[in-house]
Amino acid sequence: MSTQPAILLPAPAFGHFRAWGVLGNAHDVRVALTHRKVDASIIVGIGPSFAASLRATVVGLEPLDELENGAVVVPVTPHALWAYGRGHTPAEAQAHVDALELALAPYVLRTEDVAGFKFHGGRDLTGFVDGTENPKGEAAIAAAILQDGPLAGSSFVVAQRWVHDLAGFHAHTRPEQEAMIGRTLHDDVELNDSPASSHVHRTAQESYDPPAFMLRRSLPYRLKVDGGTEEGLYFVAFATSLDVFNRQMRRMAGLEDGIVDALFTFSKPVTGAAFWCPPVRDGHLDLSAVGV
Repeated sequence: MSTQPAILLPAPAFGHFRAWGVLGNAHDVRVALTHRKVDASIIVGIGPSFAASLRATVVGLEPLDELENGAVVVPVTPHALWAYGRGHTPAEAQAHVDALELALAPYVLRTEDVAGFKFHGGRDLTGFVDGTENPKGEAAIAAAILQDGPLAGSSFVVAQRWVHDLAGFHAHTRPEQEAMIGRTLHDDVELNDSPASSHVHRTAQESYDPPAFMLRRSLPYRLKVDGGTEEGLYFVAFATSLDVFNRQMRRMAGLEDGIVDALFTFSKPVTGAAFWCPPVRDGHLDLSAVGV
């Protein structure tokens, strides 16, 4: 049994994120999933509602915590299934997800569809490097992949769409922007004296007890919405426990110590869902944890 190979690969040039609800018999969906080959072109995740519809218990798979602290709101928008297609072009990334959707038809209904892209070698649309503190090598495996027990080889993933107010962000001076993020813009050096509200301070993974390490594979995106353009970051993070993400999000929202992450001054999450990424056996998803 092994891990879905794309989880540990660097973020692609283009990604396509899609989620579904289940319309038909959940057993039929499970059978269709097991017949699909899973390689480095796609990642597949199963939501809590789909596991529940199979009367299966995946230990640790639960909806995310919905958080609110004044104007700061972290919504939960669950889906039954989720996929992350990877490609060298937008069409290639979408094609991998389209093929999965075709295999699942007519049992599923599309509930989210977002195309992402790598920006200037791995930067957020703000211009700052994204995912600087990502663990690497063996540390990445330890952070993202369960090593023992009945779920060995699998991972949990969180997907959130963050909408940026880029005009508002760029209205700030360069020093103000760097203080919000906690790193320099051009050379990505951590500031020695950034405020406690800086994103770096709020999310320093080693500062949690226990440490809250995650493996991020986020991508920027742009969507046409109601005649305008919505843009931001499609946040994707893999971990061995959803508790890791929930603890980080509580601190960012100011529920731990009253200090809200400066990220919320120019960005907000509008979606949020958790999934379990099953392991792979003989090139196919191993769904033994959710039914024989």
